[in-house]
Formats: sequence, structure tokens, C-alpha cells
Amino acid sequence: MTNLIPKYIVETGIVDVLLEHDWDDDDPELMYDKEVPRLEVRISKLSFRATVALAAGFAEWVAWRMSKHSDDHMLFNYIEAIWAAVVDWHYIEPKDNPGENLLWANWQGPVRGPMCATASVLSEAVNSAMDEEPASPEAVCIANLVEHVIPNVKSFRKWRNQAIDRLTKLYPVDDDEPTGIPVPKEVLDLSFDFKPEISAKLIDRYLKSLDYRKNPYLRFPQEMQKAGFKGTPY
Repeated sequence: MTNLIPKYIVETGIVDVLLEHDWDDDDPELMYDKEVPRLEVRISKLSFRATVALAAGFAEWVAWRMSKHSDDHMLFNYIEAIWAAVVDWHYIEPKDNPGENLLWANWQGPVRGPMCATASVLSEAVNSAMDEEPASPEAVCIANLVEHVIPNVKSFRKWRNQAIDRLTKLYPVDDDEPTGIPVPKEVLDLSFDFKPEISAKLIDRYLKSLDYRKNPYLRFPQEMQKAGFKGTPY
């Protein structure tokens, strides 16, 4: 699948602005591991799948911010796989954390450091959801990462707040079934006239666009079926 930059990110101009953020390779968590109680409360009202979807949407801001400074597709590939996992967890290897599996020495500095950290925290978010635990703390950390690396925080916060509002209406957490239903990627495009009744069509189109042979974070169909996936993957 070809990565297409969302219009709402294009409009901010963040891709072309020079990087100015600092980065501490000795203690990268200082850059993003901060509590934002009001934001976490808002995100905690989403289903677990919707929370992972939001976290993947946040991660995409980091990926595109770094896109002109790195030709490595690791983060894009992982985000692509996470959107499949939001449909069914079997699409990714459980507990696989690309941020932890990467050779740390090769993922330092203000470009590759944030990319690695984003992938790692995104993995923690999806693993929390798979364990039927809230992923809102991890989503907040990725939002913090976005704000640390982009020049126009207001534009991100506006989109973030509106995206949370939409997700809260469409995918609120149900205490009896907190994981919730699959969430299509298009729901985060606020200019898209999204209606729940077209979700299945959007999700099917997305899954059919994926190539598990080219994305190391997507599982092969045979692996998925052995792990208990019902039906035909992709």
C-alpha cells in the first residue's frame, strides 16, 4: 500500500519546516512521558480499538514530520499494520514491539529517535488493548511526541480534539465490551463524510490494499489462521 499523506497534515505545512526540536538519546522518555490528565480522561471514554486507532493517527503525524529527513519506512509500515490490527489483532504478531527489537544504536538522534519511540509506544498501546486494558496513557504519550516534534502545535490540537469528539460519538467505550468494533482509517479525516454504515466497505478496501509480503509487521495468512483467525485474511 502506498503511503498517502492526509490532507489535514498537508494543510499544516509541517512536512517542509526545518527540524528544531531537541532529543535526548540517554533519556528519550523525558520528551514525551508526561501526564496530561484532561486529555487522558477524554481518550479513556473511547473503546479500546478506537483508542488504538487514535494512537495510530497520532503516530502518523510523527511519521510525516520525519518523512523528508529519513528514507526508512519502519514507522509507516508499522502504522499500516496497526490499522489492520484495529480490525483484528491477528494481523500483527502479538507482543511484537519494533521499537524494542530495533538496534538502538541505529535509532538515535532527533529524526530516528522519535520514530523509534513512536513505534515502541504504539506497540504498547495495541498490546494493552489486546490484553483488554485501556491504552489511553500510551495515546497521550504519542500525542506528546507529536507536539514535541512539530512546529505548529495549535493545528495538531485542533484536529486531535475534533477527532476525539468524532470517535467518542461513534465508538464510545462499553463497560461490558470495552474492546469495541473495528474502526476504519477514514474516520480520522474530519473532512470525510463518514457514516457508520460504510465502515465494512472501507475496512475491506483497506485490507485488500495491503501486501503482507512487503510489510514485515503484517502476518502471513497461514500464520493468522494457525493462530485462530476465522475467515480469509486480507
